[in-house]
Amino acid sequence: MTRYIIAIVIKGQAKRKHCKLTKELSKKFEIKNVSERIDPHITLKDLGEIDNKLELNNLKKIIKDFAKNEKKFEINFSQIGNFRERVVFMDIKKTKDLVNFYKRFYKKISELKHISIQSRYEGKNMHFHATLGGEDIEPKFKEIRKYLSREKIEFSTPFNEIVIMKRTKYKLRPWKSRWRAWKTFKLK
Repeated sequence: MTRYIIAIVIKGQAKRKHCKLTKELSKKFEIKNVSERIDPHITLKDLGEIDNKLELNNLKKIIKDFAKNEKKFEINFSQIGNFRERVVFMDIKKTKDLVNFYKRFYKKISELKHISIQSRYEGKNMHFHATLGGEDIEPKFKEIRKYLSREKIEFSTPFNEIVIMKRTKYKLRPWKSRWRAWKTFKLK
């Protein structure tokens, strides 16, 4: 089965800062560098595993139609945050533009019967962020959080496209995977 997510891919200064921090954290604390597996992004929806071509085509059509009616705007990064001691991230301000976009997006994507809704982390519970470290950070969390406290995170990135990302496995090392942009939909 192939796994997909819908995301905002981070660009410009925010991407450079994200990649720099993930590389530093990986070297200094000997944790996985998340930027090596997936481009810096903000997940809008984890789709799980989909192999049905009809379902994928319906998904593409819904997002394509949705994106062509949405206007571009800026996403603002505000600080370093964390989810318990399991994930550290660059936090994103919940601006009116972002919240209203997400409400429309979530309503539209929820119409697809084959897409599962996980209200614990989505919808009104959505916390916009770009992950810097997870999975293997718990034993070093306090050190990592202290290290990141020196970082100034005040910049923005354009939000001008919605991307469906697909996880691909390496043929020679099937236990390893990399996320790649599969389909990109420009906003107007």
